[in-house]
Amino acid sequence: MTNGQPIPVVFAFNANYALPASVALQSLIDSKRHETAYDVIVLHTNLPEKIRRRMEKIVPIRWIDVAAERFARFPKGWGGTETWLRLLLAELLPEYDRVIWSDVDVLFRNDLSDIFALDLGAAEWAGVAMERDGTPRGEHNSWGRHAKIFHPGFMIVDSKRWRETNFLARCERVVDEYGPRLTMCDLDVLNIAAESIASIPLAYCVLERLAFGADMAKAREYAPLRSVYSDDELLEVCRHPAILHFAGPTVKVWLRAPWRMPACYCEAMRRSPFGGRFREWTWIIRTSAQLLRWFAAWLCGPTSRHPAARRMFGIYRRCLADGLGLKRLASDSVWQPTERAKC
Repeated sequence: MTNGQPIPVVFAFNANYALPASVALQSLIDSKRHETAYDVIVLHTNLPEKIRRRMEKIVPIRWIDVAAERFARFPKGWGGTETWLRLLLAELLPEYDRVIWSDVDVLFRNDLSDIFALDLGAAEWAGVAMERDGTPRGEHNSWGRHAKIFHPGFMIVDSKRWRETNFLARCERVVDEYGPRLTMCDLDVLNIAAESIASIPLAYCVLERLAFGADMAKAREYAPLRSVYSDDELLEVCRHPAILHFAGPTVKVWLRAPWRMPACYCEAMRRSPFGGRFREWTWIIRTSAQLLRWFAAWLCGPTSRHPAARRMFGIYRRCLADGLGLKRLASDSVWQPTERAKC
């Protein structure tokens, strides 16, 4: 806590991300110290009531419904509109001068009190530095705005400064100016719009391929990270992660067969209200049903929806192949990082 007040921790997700969100919340509560209190807040766009009730079995949650139309002209990545809701933190939470934002594809391993107290100086937000701008084989681009590119999957936001400098308006101008060049959507906008960004230790965004791969140097993210960190630093955070971030592989961790998940994620999922043993026993049936559903939508659905249905069919095809041990059909899945490693 800070001065006896709870720490505001904010998420945003839609119904498709209910399972990973429940795992993130479960791990957030499981990893906190006894004396720490969180004010858990979820921004959403008309999330079903039944999902909200199940989430509240983990922890009391303050729900804030946001009109999706506010971001109609913003580019949509994998996370859809929900990835942009963080831009409203200063507006929607005027009672807080500082908040934590987190994606939901994470597993918390540490209490957040210490990192919440990080000195931001003049920075508008803090994130984990993932690579130097302009790095060969780099994954991101800030068009020379900053020396380093920061990951916004876990952020400490100076919401008071956002209000004072009208940070949202600057983000809107970036969207209008850069348009289709924003390949990483929210990551690009947050890096370009910020005047100054503070650095959070890498332990707060340890990527899955790095943490569970048999050979760290073969991970796709290794080269960009190596432009900022030494091998010793990378090895150390893999041994002692504060937050594991399951971003990158096409087959998301919560869609995989339980025997293909890292043990720590599988255990957190079992304890969440969206997991349990029954979900593990029915994995092949549920995944096969989704495969057939999206194949039918691809063949018979409206033409305008064919690309999305084809993409979803590909995801569940790789997911089923990964679980059944068909390595070639599971291309770009998770063969390297999903050994049943202990976390």
